[in-house]
Amino acid sequence: MTLPKRNNTRFVTASELKAGDLVLVKTPGFVYKLGRFLMGTPYDHISVVTCDRYTANVVWPKNTYSPIDRLLTPTREPLAIRPCWRSEAEIETFLVWMNSLMGKRYNYPWVWAHFLRMLMRNHLGVSYQMRKLDVSQDLSVCTEAVLHGLVTGMSGFDPNRHSRSDWNVLQCASTNDYLNLPSVMPELFKVVRERDS
Repeated sequence: MTLPKRNNTRFVTASELKAGDLVLVKTPGFVYKLGRFLMGTPYDHISVVTCDRYTANVVWPKNTYSPIDRLLTPTREPLAIRPCWRSEAEIETFLVWMNSLMGKRYNYPWVWAHFLRMLMRNHLGVSYQMRKLDVSQDLSVCTEAVLHGLVTGMSGFDPNRHSRSDWNVLQCASTNDYLNLPSVMPELFKVVRERDS
């Protein structure tokens, strides 16, 4: 995995984002930093920009909206990825899905199972696949919710194209999968580049 080249002194701003953009962030704090190290990922959360300068966040204890600026602080080192939507209808389908999850309870037990599988894969070389989440009941995990929304709303998107993704190996999407999308599927995803300072 190769991180996109970044300007270390400036991160993306709210004015540069559009509805449907994906925002990867690092949650501040030692526990989250340790978790990222153990899972082998530079990011631990993904959110989706809505049309009113808010993000739809699948988080514990209940999914909620958050102001974009709250996620774009330098300590979170935000990285924005823009799906190359082919129509307004695609964006609308994706956003309707994400909005439908707001207020639902976060699937904390599934996240712990995901964490343990990534830990075993990264540090013991053992891969155990997860059970697939039931879309109608418990798809309240940020990486899985966004993946389902993209599969449902974005024509041409197939997560199985990247055979080495966590989605394919473990049957659970990780933030690494999103980080790799611009290089694996450059025709469908691009990094939102910072303007020249």
